[in-house]
Amino acid sequence: MKEIIMQIQIFVAILAGIILPIQALINGRLAEGVGGVVMASMLSFTIAALLLAFSQLIIGKTFPSFDQITTVPLLYWIGGFLGAVYVTGAITSVNALGATTAMCLIISGQILGALVVDYFVVVSATKILINIPRFIGAFLVLTGAILVVSS
Repeated sequence: MKEIIMQIQIFVAILAGIILPIQALINGRLAEGVGGVVMASMLSFTIAALLLAFSQLIIGKTFPSFDQITTVPLLYWIGGFLGAVYVTGAITSVNALGATTAMCLIISGQILGALVVDYFVVVSATKILINIPRFIGAFLVLTGAILVVSS
């Protein structure tokens, strides 16, 4: 059962990766239609928030109380800010550089950020060392991005 769950998680991660450039491209077109990147980002997040609120109701989960919300450390609320920076940056870069170049650069940034997050134990309880295979894998992704950008 654990292996099946892992396979589903791998599929979901790949699907999320496939969706990212499509989302950035669609949001880029939205920006052209609504007069700007910030407005397109806001509309994208508004639609996402409505869909997620509806999903929360459909699956039968209750919304947190005001007390629950206020006990969450302020640092944890930065996720929304970071999401806005990511989506706005993706819209801007896809429009300026094209989907392939923009996504290669974004993925390179994600790989570098992930190495730092893993190494400094930002998410998990265990430090994940930057060993030779991980370094080579990250290096190959970055090299691929450089090849795409320079062509």
